[in-house]
Amino acid sequence: MTQAIEMSNSPDGQRDANLMLRRDFYREARPFLRWLVGTMQPGGFHHSWTARSIRTGLARGEVWTCDSLYSAFERYAWPVRLPVEHGMPHSGCEIRAFGETHETFSWLGRELRSAIDENNADRCLRLSNVVLEWGGVRHRPAIAKVLRSRGESLPSYLRAIRHHFARQDLSCRNPEESVVVEGELLPIGLDSGTTKIFSSVCENFATSDGRVGAALGALVARWNEEANGGDHKAIPECLRFGHWPQDKNRWRDPKPDHHPRHVYPILSEANGLRIGQNLRVNWVCRFLATAANGTGFTVFKCAAKRVRPLEAALFMVGYAVR
Repeated sequence: MTQAIEMSNSPDGQRDANLMLRRDFYREARPFLRWLVGTMQPGGFHHSWTARSIRTGLARGEVWTCDSLYSAFERYAWPVRLPVEHGMPHSGCEIRAFGETHETFSWLGRELRSAIDENNADRCLRLSNVVLEWGGVRHRPAIAKVLRSRGESLPSYLRAIRHHFARQDLSCRNPEESVVVEGELLPIGLDSGTTKIFSSVCENFATSDGRVGAALGALVARWNEEANGGDHKAIPECLRFGHWPQDKNRWRDPKPDHHPRHVYPILSEANGLRIGQNLRVNWVCRFLATAANGTGFTVFKCAAKRVRPLEAALFMVGYAVR
């Protein structure tokens, strides 16, 4: 593979051991990322699961299959009935396919960024709630609590988040957990709701949830089996992707039975762990988007437009990984 995105070695002694920036991640994860490029090709990655809920877009008991990350993307489904919102594509309708979802999510992002620029707190909150409705988490009072409680300072908070995740010096190993909003230090508060809202207002910010983490953990396990004979000691720390602590979803645990838990962590509510993994998911998707030439993902002409489809593919793979 000739595409190398910021994979240069860092000079010894010039970086704190607790920091891992994007170029360092690409360097350490290079063998896995090269292998992962092959999973975008037909026959490069076979996976299947049986639907346990109609929330998957399939009937209960129906088997979902893919033979590559691209075919996983082609079989994307997220059925949801959108609330009524003036001007929004598919307002008040049920959507499920990627095209409908992407069109709606892109509109929400544009409108949210406009509301931030206008300092319109009411519209920021209303649109944020639509994003949560789309994500199926609006009914959970603890989700996006830090955002829903901001009141008139919500545009300032979202603006600070947008500026923060546009930075090029973010560390995934020891991530910053707060932003300064109108002189006050506030938590970033990354959870299954805010990751969707932040993704709508920040460029190239992955909508990372338990499914995506489970998918990458399972892919790491498969690469390790093929490349290293299943020796978990060959998996670098930067490739320890975890899933959320949901006992009812044991099928999302990517850990092989003979591997120790710390290599495939169950992520707690600790904000830093979530932020660090979200950054790494983001970097993986951006790498694949650039390395996707010659794959089905080139139907999206530029790399920036391939990030969401790749994320959607991982989302579908991660519904069940065991």
